[in-house]
Amino acid sequence: MEYLKPFKMIVDLILRLFGIRAYREKEKVQRVIEYIDTCVHHLKVVMQFDDHNESETDYSRVFLQKAYHEVPKHLDGVATAKESDIIRKSLMGGRVYYHAARYGEVSDDQIKADYEDRFYAYVNHIYDGTDFRQNSNEPILSHLVKDGKVIPKEKREHELQQLRCVCREDIQRIESLREQLKTRRVLA
Repeated sequence: MEYLKPFKMIVDLILRLFGIRAYREKEKVQRVIEYIDTCVHHLKVVMQFDDHNESETDYSRVFLQKAYHEVPKHLDGVATAKESDIIRKSLMGGRVYYHAARYGEVSDDQIKADYEDRFYAYVNHIYDGTDFRQNSNEPILSHLVKDGKVIPKEKREHELQQLRCVCREDIQRIESLREQLKTRRVLA
C-alpha cells in the first residue's frame, strides 16, 4: 500500500486544483451578475428621472454610456457574445430616455452613432422575438435619434411614458439574461 501513497497525493493535488478553479469561476460569475445588477440599477435611476437629483441621473447616464462600450469586457466570457450584445443594445434605451427627459431631444452624436447598432438589429430582425422582442414603441427611439425629432412640451409626458415602456422591456430582458447566468452558475 505504500506504493499508492504518491499516487494518492497526486490525485489529491489535482482535486484541490479543480476545486480552486471551480471556486474562481463561481467568483467570476458572481462579479458578472453584480455588474449586470449595477447596469440595471442605473437604467432604473435614469427611468425615474424626476425621482432623483441631477447629479444621480447624470452619473447614471455616464455609467450607461461607459457600460455600453465595455459590456463585453465586463461579462468576461461568462455570457455568450450574443448575450453580451443583447445587453449592450438594451442599455441604449436608457441613454435615449435620459436625453429625451432632460432635453426633449437627442442631439448627442455619440448616442446617434451607438444607436445605429440597435436600429440595424431592429430593422433587420437580427434576433428573434424570444431573444430581443421588438417593442411597439421602438420607432419613438428611432425618430428621436435618427430623425432628430424634438418632443413638444404638450406631448412630452405621453412620449416619455412610451419610452419608459421600452426601457422596462430592456430591463426585463437584461434581468432575464442575468437569471440565465445565475442558473448556469448553479449547474456548473
